[in-house]
Amino acid sequence: MSEMSSLNPKIKDYLLEIGPGRYNIQTSNIAESINSAVEQLQTNTFNVKYNQKTFFVDLEKRTCTCRQFDLDEIPCSHAIAGIDKLYWNKYEYCSKWYDIMMYKNNYNGSLNPVGDKEDWNIPEDIKQEILLPPIYKPAAGRRKKQRYKSAT
Repeated sequence: MSEMSSLNPKIKDYLLEIGPGRYNIQTSNIAESINSAVEQLQTNTFNVKYNQKTFFVDLEKRTCTCRQFDLDEIPCSHAIAGIDKLYWNKYEYCSKWYDIMMYKNNYNGSLNPVGDKEDWNIPEDIKQEILLPPIYKPAAGRRKKQRYKSAT
């Protein structure tokens, strides 16, 4: 409660006004906790407080100080909290590479069904080849002996 009131003093008054049935310290509604810890700095930038850490989210640049949004190109939980605060669509902030149409275009024509084994057309020279395992060269030095100590 003190973290929320330090973020915005009006929050504490509002939560006490709506009554303990709606909100109290033991509330387990994560959405209310996250929404109360999001501070909008500008249109596309936020400070999100979570577990006594503050994360800076820039939706325009698609970055977050946790770096998950930058690396995975999928909104992290901090970015989602900011997006939800604005009631925007979360899916618009995902990379185009995660889009279903992009996935289908990438694999269009390259994934062909194998079919029945009797219908396979294998050239004779390939059938005659014998595939051997790779040549194994043991490591230099004495082998380590694995010993199991008896239980008694």
